[in-house]
Amino acid sequence: MPMTGNPIGNDVVSDYTAAPGETTEAHEEGSYQSVLTELDLAFTCCGIATSATGRSRTRRNIENAENAYSEGLYYLIGASSCASISREARQRVMAKIAMLDTKLRELGV
Repeated sequence: MPMTGNPIGNDVVSDYTAAPGETTEAHEEGSYQSVLTELDLAFTCCGIATSATGRSRTRRNIENAENAYSEGLYYLIGASSCASISREARQRVMAKIAMLDTKLRELGV
């Protein structure tokens, strides 16, 4: 007997409706986590650049740190408009940015 219809069952998927605000909160949390992830990556790249032997490896990791920092700021713009992110969380991000600015300046950026 041939199978008819969609084998993955779109009827099950289409029955789900997000509660009001559910997807917005998930998006906001994702934006905040993206900021933290990118800033942490930038710190890691700074650390590697500091301990790297060889100019090309140092330069590459400084560039990686700059890129991660830029991405973090990009995500921060989206996260800044998120009302559900706590004041403490915003302060944590701003403190990380200040420390990262200092670290990048130490590396000559």
